[in-house]
Amino acid sequence: MACQLPADCLNDIFEYLEEDKFALHSCILVNHLCLFSNLQEFIFSFFHGTEFEDFRMLQYPKLQVLKIPYQCPRPQYMMKFLENNGKNLKKFYTDENNKDLSLSIAKFCPNLKSLFVILNNGEIDILKTIFISCQYLESIKIWCDKGNFGEFLSEKEVLETVAKYSPNNFCELKIYNCSNSDVFTGDLESFFISWGERTPKNLLSLIILVDDADYYYDYISSETLEIIGKYEDLGTIKFLTKSNINEEKEEEDNYYYH
Repeated sequence: MACQLPADCLNDIFEYLEEDKFALHSCILVNHLCLFSNLQEFIFSFFHGTEFEDFRMLQYPKLQVLKIPYQCPRPQYMMKFLENNGKNLKKFYTDENNKDLSLSIAKFCPNLKSLFVILNNGEIDILKTIFISCQYLESIKIWCDKGNFGEFLSEKEVLETVAKYSPNNFCELKIYNCSNSDVFTGDLESFFISWGERTPKNLLSLIILVDDADYYYDYISSETLEIIGKYEDLGTIKFLTKSNINEEKEEEDNYYYH
């Protein structure tokens, strides 16, 4: 029979080990997590600047879903985790926006079907690399901003990249625009035309995530709405606006905090 320390004994240990408290907690946690060798879904949250170096040691050969909301381990630990466990991942969700980590998704997660990743302004080539490397990808959620003056990718370059580089099974694009959309009506129609000419033909669900869905249509022109309606009628796209808060809440409803 395995030897177990009573809860009050553990509390006493934590009380006296002020500097090494996290190290001890990490050791106990990793030993516990290592027992789940058949784990298929892993939702893990980090708070208060914790690093959890031992995260990179975990091995889950059957892991299919990985969600790390809020704070992420150090990128190098996360990259090692993906190297160990990314091969069979189907869904990956992270709020981290680190260039090397984003590239490691393309390198270590070839079987992804659904992805949420934050890419900075100037990193459009990383999105291309992800599309080329992850040939089973069906859905991506991405943040956008106002072109060269924003923190993230522009909506226009994301649309162009999706039309040109996304894999054959791709069918859902979620865009959270941190500022008002900077896509002109002509650019939007050009994207719809390019999407409609792809082979094989897939109906694209274009989901615009906004802070307040009730006011979204106040900020787009009637010409843009006409273009959207035209290509919905043609069966090229399915257009939907959704509250980003509700979208995140739906994700968080499945979170388990460790």
